[in-house]
Amino acid sequence: MTIRSTSSSTTSRVRVCARLNSPTCPPLATLKQKVHSTYQNRFPEHSHLFRLALNEAEAAAQESGYPGLFFPGLAEEKTSRIAAWIHHQKTIKQNSETSLTA
Repeated sequence: MTIRSTSSSTTSRVRVCARLNSPTCPPLATLKQKVHSTYQNRFPEHSHLFRLALNEAEAAAQESGYPGLFFPGLAEEKTSRIAAWIHHQKTIKQNSETSLTA
């Protein structure tokens, strides 16, 4: 099974690799780096937040004893929350700037 690795499919690829437990899938560290790169390209000014979130996801997944199973879901949950927070902050900033100029 081949899955294209694009920005939108990175977490899908991680999920599929974990589910298949395929020897052709990269190790957890490589998957973590690919997910980080995706968010680093989208939100370069918040790259450190995504790195921390992925480190937390990896640590929790390692504690479970099944990191390949749990890392994808934990990484997706943590990174999507950060992306939502960033979007929310931008919205607040735009609304503040609009109300100041009006």
